[in-house]
Amino acid sequence: MKLLLVRISGVAALVAIVMVTGVSMRDSHAQALLGNNVGAQESTMRGVLATLQSVDASLKTMRLALRLGPIGPRGLPQPIDVTVRSMPSTDLCAGDLGKNNIAISQTASTRLVQGISGSLIRVCYAAIVAGAAEIVSVTEGTGTTCGTGTAALTGSTTAANGESYAANGGISRGNGAGTVTLTRTRGDDLCLAQNTSSRVSGNLVYVQAP
Repeated sequence: MKLLLVRISGVAALVAIVMVTGVSMRDSHAQALLGNNVGAQESTMRGVLATLQSVDASLKTMRLALRLGPIGPRGLPQPIDVTVRSMPSTDLCAGDLGKNNIAISQTASTRLVQGISGSLIRVCYAAIVAGAAEIVSVTEGTGTTCGTGTAALTGSTTAANGESYAANGGISRGNGAGTVTLTRTRGDDLCLAQNTSSRVSGNLVYVQAP
């Protein structure tokens, strides 16, 4: 008698195939019966083996599909797309909801937007032009000229150290679809400070929200 152990790619099956050799029996009928039984058992075991091979092949296909993704048009697995895509924008300047517009025309430091408790001011677009040479800064703080708790968003808290514009010169920042700059303290006002008394004009688009 021989015992055959078959291992099929991770699926273990014990297949016992009885091989009868050297059997000496006087009863030919008994020999025929024994031969038929052994043949039937061997046939059954071979059927089990074929089934296990089929299952193992299916498992291989499944494992390959899980690693490589769906089957392509040519019958080959397609690689899984693992490209990291950016999340949808949460910038409040990206939409129109809540946007405000203010015209700028001043000859001295001025509060452009008064703060709201618990909210920040996000600048979506700013255009500033000086009629004559001028130094300006965008600041935050409280009071009519953000004089209390002053912090610079652009330029400096020192008037003479801000952004210098030549006559009829200035800046244009942003396109309204994204935040250009924002206050850092909730409830702060937004101001445009200037060093001298030249005319400064322009436009500001902003969102005020928590």
